[in-house]
Amino acid sequence: MKNTVLVVFFALGLLGCGAAPQEVAPRTEYNLIGATVISPNEPGWFAIKANPGGVALGKSGDLQGESRIYSVTIIQVDSSQSDQSFLEMAKTSKTVNDNPSSLQIAKANTKPVTFKGARCLQFESSVQNSRASIPGANGVFENNVGYTCRHPLRKDVAVDITFSSRSGSNSLSVEDRRAAKSLFSNTQLNSNFFDRL
Repeated sequence: MKNTVLVVFFALGLLGCGAAPQEVAPRTEYNLIGATVISPNEPGWFAIKANPGGVALGKSGDLQGESRIYSVTIIQVDSSQSDQSFLEMAKTSKTVNDNPSSLQIAKANTKPVTFKGARCLQFESSVQNSRASIPGANGVFENNVGYTCRHPLRKDVAVDITFSSRSGSNSLSVEDRRAAKSLFSNTQLNSNFFDRL
């Protein structure tokens, strides 16, 4: 499983690229393998990536360099792996820094939970990016919160659900926590496209 910190920074990089992502209508539905994602009920969100294997939605922040990303990624895993082994693998992917020259993990908390009927690792982290800048900020932080879950209907499918905020603060704002909670609530785990696996 790839380190989600790097995946999220890649998505954030796409938000700043010259290619113009398409703005999505509020409450747009995305059907993924094993999941349905509904975009936020507000304007200003853009589809960075959308295919059956995942969706990444982004929104610019108030300051240049600030952004919000909501991503759901489908991951194929070993069906014979125990739930405990899966959770340990998920924890490693959320707490190991693959790029220490520019990323510094300020905090990383995880705990096993049940979410939407699935065994999951709930995570929250703050990563400082020494190569990025936001005007007027002393540092740039990627604050992440979410779940990495083994799908409740298929042992060989996992789902990574992440809300990220890039800003000058080393923690999520109350507004971001509210947005993340709403997005998590509107994401469904189901049997979409399982006949194609």
